[in-house]
Amino acid sequence: MNINANLVTIAIAFFSLSFTSPSFSAETIKVTEENYAHAETARNFRNWVKLGANKQVAHIKQLPPRGKAAPTVQMNDDTLYSVVITEAIDGHVTFSIPDVDVYIAVQVVTEGGHGQN
Repeated sequence: MNINANLVTIAIAFFSLSFTSPSFSAETIKVTEENYAHAETARNFRNWVKLGANKQVAHIKQLPPRGKAAPTVQMNDDTLYSVVITEAIDGHVTFSIPDVDVYIAVQVVTEGGHGQN
């Protein structure tokens, strides 16, 4: 998988992945129409970092929280989430998904808020 951004987040029900911890800036930026996707993704990344997603797989093992307690806007009520924030090495992120008897979906998102396939 090729990723052109430096940071990505991977949300799935279960997987294993080795990664390094990216660094984050505390700098505040003015949100405009042009940078909204990046700013919203940075906010979501920050919320997941608070749950430890930059150090290990962060699991939400019950129904996701609502409102300000939710790490991401509009999480599905019928989904269990696990998230990793990792740094892409030379534009690549590699991960594996085990064979299991349940449905697993993976979404890779760049720091600009763009999904990858």
